[in-house]
Amino acid sequence: MAGSKKRFSDTEMKIIRLLAKGYSYQDIAEILHYVKATIGNNVRRIGKKLGVSGRFDILRMALIKRIVRIKDLEQDDKE
Repeated sequence: MAGSKKRFSDTEMKIIRLLAKGYSYQDIAEILHYVKATIGNNVRRIGKKLGVSGRFDILRMALIKRIVRIKDLEQDDKE
């Protein structure tokens, strides 16, 4: 669903993709050049938009709603 992706900023989409690849908040912060607390805030905001909380439920909903696809996870992480 392409329309679902419009609900998320570019940064939120990057975070969702990196979470799906198994990166920690600290790893994501380093990759995106943010502090760890900023990543946590973004993850909470993503969860609210999806109506869930927690990393697992965010990823589950992101896959169900086709916000992220398995083939998206094969892309390089470095910006």
